[in-house]
Amino acid sequence: MQHYLERAKPVAYVCESETVEESIKIADRLSGKHDFVLLLSRSIDPAKLLPAYMNAAVRKHSGMGKASKPSMEMLLYVAGTPNIQEAIKKCGAHEQRFIAFSTSQSLFSKFKRQSGVKVIRQVPMSFDGPEAEKVFASIKD
Repeated sequence: MQHYLERAKPVAYVCESETVEESIKIADRLSGKHDFVLLLSRSIDPAKLLPAYMNAAVRKHSGMGKASKPSMEMLLYVAGTPNIQEAIKKCGAHEQRFIAFSTSQSLFSKFKRQSGVKVIRQVPMSFDGPEAEKVFASIKD
């Protein structure tokens, strides 16, 4: 059986919303056990997104995660802190323009429809290569 992370095709977009707080609530409501939408400060380095996602997935899978939600576990990795409140303050979306990271295009599309956010541009990401293969090998049952 394939692990959900191996099927994952995460996406990220720079978005704009006049009601960031409402967008955060919608993202939280749409997020589940493995799939989620996470809104982040656009000041973060986009190169941190996939490594943070993969590390968070491995931690949650192994039962060693600090956060109860996979999106919050990823936020901890992006922020580089074990404190959730500090991570939200440092890397959470607080301005009208933000990065929306989603574990799938279909979930992001649903988030976009429900929140009415405006997409400015896609954030390029790649989920290929030797690093991804190492992570997949580490999560096999």
